[in-house]
Amino acid sequence: MTPYLLMAASALVLAIGSTPVMRKVAIRYGVVDAPTARKIHASPVPLLGGGAIYVAFVLALLFLGNRFYINELVSIFVG
Repeated sequence: MTPYLLMAASALVLAIGSTPVMRKVAIRYGVVDAPTARKIHASPVPLLGGGAIYVAFVLALLFLGNRFYINELVSIFVG
């Protein structure tokens, strides 16, 4: 159980650290959801937060999941 908790904790730390970076990248390159008359938000919302979480999870799995059928899991995530 401990290796799974270590992977989850490291993925959480990586996601918390990389989400603000991805937010700045999204704003800089215009990868945002612009507000229109049909939307509730008043300012542009960055769209790369999910990518930061995905990358954090995959990195934690790659570096800490060497005994957990890594090849099969990576092929599932790529697909």
